[in-house]
Amino acid sequence: FAEKTGIVIELKYPEKGNLDAGCRKAMEQIEAKNYAEQLRNDGMQKIIKCGIACYGKECKVMFEEEIPQR
Repeated sequence: FAEKTGIVIELKYPEKGNLDAGCRKAMEQIEAKNYAEQLRNDGMQKIIKCGIACYGKECKVMFEEEIPQR
């Protein structure tokens, strides 16, 4: 059967172009504000959390995968 996958994306535009810090802040916000909770409640079997930081024409992406417990 097809796996139900949900995606949470948080985008940051960090000052001074610190893309690593921007990605970390985005990931921290996803956790702090519990953005994935509704996906868990909807029965997603996999949740991908993406923190994206952009500065000028540069971007960086951090992600982690969560497999909710049943």
